[in-house]
Amino acid sequence: MFLHVNRQPLTQYRLQPEEVTGLYRVPLEQARKLAQGTLSEPIRIEGIASDENGVTVPVERMVGPADFVPHPGAYYELVLKAIDRIGKSAL
Repeated sequence: MFLHVNRQPLTQYRLQPEEVTGLYRVPLEQARKLAQGTLSEPIRIEGIASDENGVTVPVERMVGPADFVPHPGAYYELVLKAIDRIGKSAL
């Protein structure tokens, strides 16, 4: 899962189908709770994905902690802290 921290429209990105199945915008606090496993219910996210013809289409889906690549919690905490620092330096 990739965390998008700028305001560029998702449609401006070109997905590489061999590496990325979709790109979604998720509020940072919800991403943090998903990574920590503290959300009791999946959340609805919106983004883009490539269809079977390689065309980028809008997508909505429900995600929960099981949708994250399995890494130790410390890995996600490190990533989220880095995103916090990047966000603060951009202000």
